[in-house]
Amino acid sequence: MKNTLFTLAVTALFCVACGSGEVQDAGSASVQEERLEALNAKFPIKDDLGPVETRVFEGVVPCADCPGIKYELALTSQKHSGDGVYSLSMTYLEADRGKDAQFKSAGTWTTQRGDAVDPDATVYELTEESTGYKTYFLYEKDSLTMLGNDLKKAESDLNYTIMLVK
Repeated sequence: MKNTLFTLAVTALFCVACGSGEVQDAGSASVQEERLEALNAKFPIKDDLGPVETRVFEGVVPCADCPGIKYELALTSQKHSGDGVYSLSMTYLEADRGKDAQFKSAGTWTTQRGDAVDPDATVYELTEESTGYKTYFLYEKDSLTMLGNDLKKAESDLNYTIMLVK
């Protein structure tokens, strides 16, 4: 049952992204400028919170109807702030008649304290801009692990973790 709920959450994230437009190179200058503008619009930049930084997490997570979903999640914030903006590119491998299907979403992220198991855990809550749909990730030093809406990890041997790449 819990695996089914987790799969539904991942599927819902897929549906949120379906209407998205083209995916740009995450490292391009125009994308970096867009991130800075979006951050400043949502969370005005303050001198005492340090420089603006973008951390990128990547990995392939399980998919019910394809070999996997490649995630590229960019979190942009000021260094000493727990709030920021995100952009997410999801590539559903071999999902469209053997071809990859790519989608993107964007919105804000905030830091929460505690999950269903550990009251001191660091959890990132991502809120999709156009729909308000929320997704949760457990922060673990150099990785993020997907959590269900109940703030629990999936009870399976499948890997729902994406790793910090830059």
